[in-house]
Amino acid sequence: MVRGVVCQRAGFILCLIAMAMTLAQGASAARVEGTLLGVFPGNDSAAQLATDLGVPSGDVTLLAKVDLPGASPPDPSSTDGLTLSNFTLNGDNEAISGWWDYTGVGTVTVLVVKAGPQYAAYEYTSLLTGGMMNMGLWDTSDLGNKGVSHVSAYSVIPEPASALLVGLGLLTLAVRSKR
Repeated sequence: MVRGVVCQRAGFILCLIAMAMTLAQGASAARVEGTLLGVFPGNDSAAQLATDLGVPSGDVTLLAKVDLPGASPPDPSSTDGLTLSNFTLNGDNEAISGWWDYTGVGTVTVLVVKAGPQYAAYEYTSLLTGGMMNMGLWDTSDLGNKGVSHVSAYSVIPEPASALLVGLGLLTLAVRSKR
């Protein structure tokens, strides 16, 4: 029994060391695409995104928006700390995928990609991105691979129930680790 407890603690410590090393790698972390929240008709705005996501309008803040011209967009393209780069172009020389980085104030939790008559909203969390925030991948695959019109970065305050669930999960982990 004593050996099992020692092994559990050693495993937990090794897990913490591995997590710290992953966070210390910084920009070398792999870029990921966010989790699709939905595809919505029309143009995005803070108020429209709040309505489409079912959250109070005061909980959504536009951080930055990059408009891309139709054919042969400049690579990189940047506005208000949001930079789009490493574009993949379709047959019409329109950007259909690439990288994004945000260096402005705040944390990007939702990235919106607008193409054609609709937009797709993607959620980014520190768990999804391995601790790295404010960077990732974007594409228009959920929008029929149409050329992108613009990409917008938003900060959305999580609903209290989600924050409570995360807090309870962390508390459970802490209690289990002490056993």
